[in-house]
Amino acid sequence: MEKGLKILNLFSKEHSRWSQKDIAEAMQMNTTSVFRLINTFVKMGYLVKDGKTKQVSLGPMAVAMSHRLLRSYNLRQMIAPIIAQKSEEYGISIEVALFANNTMVLISGYEQKNTLTFHKPGSAQELYCTAMGKAYLAYLPQEERDQIIARQSFYPRTINTLTNQKALLDQLSEVRTHGYSSNNGEYIKGLISIGAPLFNPVTKSVKGGISFDTTTIESSMDKLIESYSASLIALAQEISSFLPDS
Repeated sequence: MEKGLKILNLFSKEHSRWSQKDIAEAMQMNTTSVFRLINTFVKMGYLVKDGKTKQVSLGPMAVAMSHRLLRSYNLRQMIAPIIAQKSEEYGISIEVALFANNTMVLISGYEQKNTLTFHKPGSAQELYCTAMGKAYLAYLPQEERDQIIARQSFYPRTINTLTNQKALLDQLSEVRTHGYSSNNGEYIKGLISIGAPLFNPVTKSVKGGISFDTTTIESSMDKLIESYSASLIALAQEISSFLPDS
């Protein structure tokens, strides 16, 4: 089994086809053993042999297995190192959340010291006053968006909180224009954020959001946008590529 798996590991984007001789040399195995393993994989659908060149490439079963492994791998484990590295690079707190059961559920985050004193729950139904919530709402189909907005309380958590649907819809229009949202101390006084949507990599439907968070002591809203909006959008695209495609 070990030798068989090592043969499958030889295939890459740069080297997608192998001859029996090249595999034997790379694996330091005799050609008879390699021939036997290759034929077994061909019969099982893990390899496909070209009738003319006799070279082999990955078959449909190998591709299907790789997709199953990717989907089963824990999303948090995949994106946590990226979030931590970008947080340290930019010196800013970063959170990632997906929408489920009418709630934005935090799946990964990395806090800088300046935001540790702010209590932020692991999930939130208040989409109207968070950067991630607005980023998510902005890219929903209109009917679904309006249903979620109708359930929002518009409770004034701070003096900056949006308290009516029209004000929120106006902001969501701006989000779609610029590609990012903002939370100017609307959820917690003194905490400001910018957010961007996360999309299913296949269907392109919106699935959640990512935010860059800091304090009004460290930055202003305008400075946060100017300094980090482009980096935020780029990171959102990178994280979206890791989302399940179903």
